[in-house]
Amino acid sequence: MTLFKRLIDSKAIVLAVFLCTSFASYSQDREEMEKTRATILSLIETLVKSGSITRSQADTMMRDAESRARARITTNPPEEVTPDGKKVVRVPYIPESVKTEMKNQIKTEVMAETRNKNTSDLESSTKFKFVGDVRVRHERNKMSSTNTRTGSNGLVDINSDPLVVGVPTASRGADFFPTSDRSNVFGPSGYVFDPSQNTQRQRLRARLGVIGSLSDDVNVGFGITTGNSSTSPISTNQTLGQGGSSSPGYFNKYPVQMDRAYIRIQPSTIFELNAGRFKNPFVSTDLVWADDMSFDGISSTIKIPSGADSEMFATAGWFPLTTFSPGKTTSRHLTGFQTGGQWNFGLKPNKLKVALGFYTYKGLEGKLEESYFPANSSYLSSEYPEGIRQRGNTLFRTNSTQFNCTSPTSGACDLNNTWGLATGFKELNLTTSVDIAQFDPMRVVLTVDMVKNIAYKSSEVRNRTGINLIDLKNFGYLTSIKLGSPVIKQRGEWNLTAAYRYLGSDAVLDAFTSSDYGLGGTNNKGMSINYSFGLATNTWMSLKYISSDLIDSMIPGTSGGANPITKFSVDTLFVDLNARF
Repeated sequence: MTLFKRLIDSKAIVLAVFLCTSFASYSQDREEMEKTRATILSLIETLVKSGSITRSQADTMMRDAESRARARITTNPPEEVTPDGKKVVRVPYIPESVKTEMKNQIKTEVMAETRNKNTSDLESSTKFKFVGDVRVRHERNKMSSTNTRTGSNGLVDINSDPLVVGVPTASRGADFFPTSDRSNVFGPSGYVFDPSQNTQRQRLRARLGVIGSLSDDVNVGFGITTGNSSTSPISTNQTLGQGGSSSPGYFNKYPVQMDRAYIRIQPSTIFELNAGRFKNPFVSTDLVWADDMSFDGISSTIKIPSGADSEMFATAGWFPLTTFSPGKTTSRHLTGFQTGGQWNFGLKPNKLKVALGFYTYKGLEGKLEESYFPANSSYLSSEYPEGIRQRGNTLFRTNSTQFNCTSPTSGACDLNNTWGLATGFKELNLTTSVDIAQFDPMRVVLTVDMVKNIAYKSSEVRNRTGINLIDLKNFGYLTSIKLGSPVIKQRGEWNLTAAYRYLGSDAVLDAFTSSDYGLGGTNNKGMSINYSFGLATNTWMSLKYISSDLIDSMIPGTSGGANPITKFSVDTLFVDLNARF
C-alpha cells in the first residue's frame, strides 16, 4: 500500500467531511465555493476508485455533509468581518505537544513506507531470464583402409633413440602425434579410436543458463553444461553409456560442469565489459575457436555507429591459461584484440562484416629442462599437457625425466617424458562474411576465414627440437557458403552449408580449434556439408558430413631424408536432434 493511499485511508474521509461542512457554512465567494466543491468531489471519487470506500458510503457521506451544512447555516451566527468589509479568518490553535506528536507519527509512517517501497522496487527491477538447449547426437566415424598404424608400413619413429638424462639433441625429436596418439588416435574428450576400425557413439549436450538483470547497466550470468571431463576446454558433449568416472555406464548419472559465471557491465549502447567466464567475445569461425568454447578472464567491446545500421567495433581481452606457481610453472595467458566493422548495402538489409584479430599466447613455448629430480626446487615445467592438447602442433621432448631417484647414477629410476610446443603462437586472423538478403526469405551467406601464426620461426623450432624440419605449416583458411534461413526458428525453415577447411600444423594452438575435423586438432584438411530442417518452433534436425585427411605425416619430415609417409583419413557423420528455449 503506497503512502498516498495510507494517508487517504486514515485521514481523507474526515478531511472531506470537514471541508464540505466548513466551506458550505463560511464561503461567500461563489467561484471559490464551486472550486472547493469540485475538489471535494474529485477526492471522494478517488477514494471510491482506490477501494478505500464504496460508492454507497460516498453517497451517504455527501448526504451527511449537506445535512450538517444546512444545520450550521441555521444555527451559526453570521461571519465576522473587518470594518472595511473583509472576512475574518480564524485559525484554530494547535498545542505544541500535539504538533510534536503529529510530526513524529508522520515521520515514522513515511520512513516505513519508503523502506517497503525500496524493497519492492528492488524485487521488481531484478529480472531473470532462463536460456538453454539440448542436443542428442548420433556420430559415426568411418576410417580409411589405408590409414597407417605404428609399427606398420615401415613407419619409423625418429624419436626412438634411448632416453638419457640431460636431453641431448638426439633424444629431443619432434612429433605431431606423440607415440601414444599414433597407436590409438585420441578423439575429443579422451575417446580412443583405432585408426583401422570404424566407430560410432551417441552423445548428449545439455546447457542451462540464467541471466539476471540487476539494473539497466549490469547483468550477471550463470551457466552449467554436460561434459565427460572437466579437462576439455572445447567439448560439452556427454557420451551416452559413460556415466560417472568411478562407475561408467549402466545408466549412471552424468557430471555437470560450471561453464559460465560472469558480470556484464554495459553503461551505454556503445560499451560493454565482461568479467569472469563468458562466451567467446570475438567474431570467429571454428577455424580458430571451437563453437562451444568459453573464455576465462576479462574483455571489453566498443561499438560506434557509423551510419544507418552500420557500426565499427573493437574488442580487447586478457585471459589466464594457468595459475602462476613460483618455482614450478611459468605464467601463461592469452591476450586478444580484434577490430572491424559491419556495413549495410543495397536496397535490402545486405550486410558485410570484416574483423581483424590478433591473439598472442604468453609462456607456452617448451623449454629444455636439462635435469629434473624431485629435490631440485628450480624445476620449471613447460609441458603442453596431454589432457588439454588435441593433435597436430609440433612437439618436442622437453626432458628425459627420472623419477624416484635423487641422482643420475641411482638405480631403479622410472623414466617419463614431457612434451612441449616447438613454436610460440601469435595468430593473425582475418574473418569476413557477406549476408545477401536479395532473395529473402532465403539468405545467402559467404564466409572466408584466414589465420597465420606470425610467431613461427624455423630457427627457433630447430634449436628446440635439434632437427631441421621441412614440412611445418603456419597458416590455415576456411571458406563456406550457406543457403536458407540463417537461424532455424520455425517449422519448415531450412539451411544448407558447404565448407572447405585447411589448417596447417602450427597455424593455431590445437587445443582450441574444432574437434570435428579429423577427430580434432590441426594438420588436417577437408570438406563438410551440413543440412538443417525445422521440425517445430525452436526444434530442428541436422545432418553433417565431414571428410578429412592429414596434410603432413604424423611424424614431421626432416632435411636429412627421414620422412616416413603416413596417412590418416576419416569420414564423420553427425545426426543431431536439437531444441532450445
